[in-house]
Amino acid sequence: MYVAFLRGINVSGKNQINMGELVTAFEKLGYTRVSSYLNTGNIIFEIADTSSEALEAEIESMINATFQLEIGVIVKDKAAVEAIVANYPFDADDVKNRYVSLFKGEAADDLIPSIEAVMLETDAYQLVGNLVYLYVPTGYGKTKLNNTYLEKKTKLMATTRNLNTFEKLLTLMDK
Repeated sequence: MYVAFLRGINVSGKNQINMGELVTAFEKLGYTRVSSYLNTGNIIFEIADTSSEALEAEIESMINATFQLEIGVIVKDKAAVEAIVANYPFDADDVKNRYVSLFKGEAADDLIPSIEAVMLETDAYQLVGNLVYLYVPTGYGKTKLNNTYLEKKTKLMATTRNLNTFEKLLTLMDK
């Protein structure tokens, strides 16, 4: 099982894609057990073992051809999603404000000073390879550690989800 995380669809009226049509487009690629979670681009699917990079390229190409949109895609297999959830480093009962930003590529350690320069005193982060764990108790809308900032500083495509989304995706993958 895999999850495709699509960057920036159906947000503020931009990059509109109907989830039913997207599921159908995934099925036309030969993917099975395709389903979507939320309207913001989380697609669960099954296919024989394939590299995430190959799947990302294939899905990006399909979205461009089918919907005429340039949408970045990050694909994670079930084990990677399990690891993301299991390794969330902050002990926070405040489940609304736990986030994970995924990068398409490895974020360099030189991102750390940029994060620390803008983070609020209450924010917490941990950079781990191709993702950043975030805890933003004042809310994601108030932190400067948002997706746009992280992309600008790393020059990598990124997409951010609440940790609850990862947890729900795991539940759906187990069904």
